[in-house]
Amino acid sequence: MIGGGEGPLEFFLADNLTRDRASWPIPSYTITTPDSQTVWVKPLSAAPAWPAGLKARPAAEVKEFVLKNAGARPWGRDEVDQRIVGQVREGKGRIIDSQEEVGGYPHPAMTTRKLDVPATGVDEWLAGFGAGGK
Repeated sequence: MIGGGEGPLEFFLADNLTRDRASWPIPSYTITTPDSQTVWVKPLSAAPAWPAGLKARPAAEVKEFVLKNAGARPWGRDEVDQRIVGQVREGKGRIIDSQEEVGGYPHPAMTTRKLDVPATGVDEWLAGFGAGGK
């Protein structure tokens, strides 16, 4: 980990996965500051703050959960989303310098639908398009 401050720093590290840039495990009891100094970490035995009702997912399950559920439509991903998820899953993702490196901008097909505005109750009809609406 990279951080800063005067040591030892206190962290709640239960179930954290710490890896270096090459994906090798690193000890979670030290961190390196931006100027390459090592600072010792004092692990906390309990989380100092925890949102009510939050149920943490085990760290080993998080990546696969995110890959299965990320995006507006994980059940119907387009080619771009499929490529990105695949690259992350294979560990081959990277930041690109240009959209041309990945085939340019996508050209999705246009979609349309007929709009039937009711003669009465327009406010209620419009409200139905909010969260959980039509």
